[in-house]
Amino acid sequence: MIGLVLRHEPGAAGSEIYRVWNGEERVGTILQETVGLTTFWQWSISGIEESGLTTVQKYGREDSRDEAAKAFRAAFERIMELPHHRPGEYPHKTW
Repeated sequence: MIGLVLRHEPGAAGSEIYRVWNGEERVGTILQETVGLTTFWQWSISGIEESGLTTVQKYGREDSRDEAAKAFRAAFERIMELPHHRPGEYPHKTW
C-alpha cells in the first residue's frame, strides 16, 4: 500500500523543503525554488528505478506545492505498478 507522507525539513532561510516518505523509506523530495522573479515547486523521486522498458519521469516543476505533490504521487504510483528495484540490488528484484 502506498502511504506517502510529506515531512517538512528545515532549510536555508526562506526555503521550503519537504521529504517524501512511504512508510519508513524516504522516496523523494519536494522543494520550493525561486529563480529570478519566478517561484516554483520542484519534485523528484529517488531511490527507486523502473526495471523495464517503460520510462516514468521522476522529476518535474509545478506552480504550487499541492500540484507538485499530485505529480509526485502519480509518477510514484506508475513506478510501483511496473517492475522496479532499489539501486544497489542485484539481481534486480521486483516487488
